[in-house]
Amino acid sequence: MPTIEINYEDIEFQPNIQELCNNPKYRCPIYNHSWGCPPEAPYLEEKIAEYKYHLLVYKRINIEKNTHNNALLKQQFEKEILTVANHIKKKSKDMLILWGGHCDVCYNRLGKKCTYDSGEPCRFPNEIRYSMEAVGINVDATVKKVGINLEWPPTHYIYKFGLINYNI
Repeated sequence: MPTIEINYEDIEFQPNIQELCNNPKYRCPIYNHSWGCPPEAPYLEEKIAEYKYHLLVYKRINIEKNTHNNALLKQQFEKEILTVANHIKKKSKDMLILWGGHCDVCYNRLGKKCTYDSGEPCRFPNEIRYSMEAVGINVDATVKKVGINLEWPPTHYIYKFGLINYNI
């Protein structure tokens, strides 16, 4: 799995990115239905600045050759990120992982929906999974700074991204 060590300055923060989840042209179906998504997801520019190292993890998927279930691709990518993160954990336990997509810890662990809609507190507050966009990162601008150009709309490739922030 490709990884790129990036500088904090390469991470493009924009507070209005969180609002794109509720854009009338594309309203994410998870917006306002998860503790890990806006409007509940915090803006983490200052928190991420506390980390010295930032590892961009990504996977380029040929959409013409891969007709796999998107959920399966997400699970495979998450396993790959965890493999990289577990290697880093040998040196550091101070880590923040930002994932692609919405938090699905409750579903993966219990087969249940997030408690957000019921008004109950998060079942796993120490394991909540925020996406890069949910915390205010402009992923497109960030990856362009490190030489990855995305296709909009995608015609040949889609990408899955994660960002592992850590200190040693």
